[in-house]
Amino acid sequence: MNQKYVLEIGNVDDAQVKQLFKEADDYYATLYPDESNHPAFSEDFKIRKSYFIIVRSEDQIVGCGGILVKDNTWGEVKRMYVSKVHRRNKIGTEILLNILNWSTLNNINILKLETGIYQPEAIALYEKFGFKLIEPFEGYEEDPNSVFYEKNLTEL
Repeated sequence: MNQKYVLEIGNVDDAQVKQLFKEADDYYATLYPDESNHPAFSEDFKIRKSYFIIVRSEDQIVGCGGILVKDNTWGEVKRMYVSKVHRRNKIGTEILLNILNWSTLNNINILKLETGIYQPEAIALYEKFGFKLIEPFEGYEEDPNSVFYEKNLTEL
């Protein structure tokens, strides 16, 4: 990620974050049917322990990602998204690294996530960081458009 980008803790109520969520939802709607879209909503980040970060380019929020802690030992990576014009700048890598670091510092031992089969860049990123394919987990059912991953942070 180059110097024109700044990573910081985000607020899901920020108008720009809400706009980025809408952009992400609109993008995913072009790839998948409604029943295959599983977004986290702003409220999800408020009702449970969570961590949410954003990436800024000048005054514009161009990327985000977060983790929803499901209990005290595992969490789900949600809302990983980078605006189309800012992709290929390692922003997703920096967001994921930050989430991994926060999780380790907060004794979250396992991270799980769901992503879509038509997002090869996301799949490649997760696999690069050691996420392994798993069966659907809590809150999900088998879906031909989805793949599910897990990373055990206690393993070297």
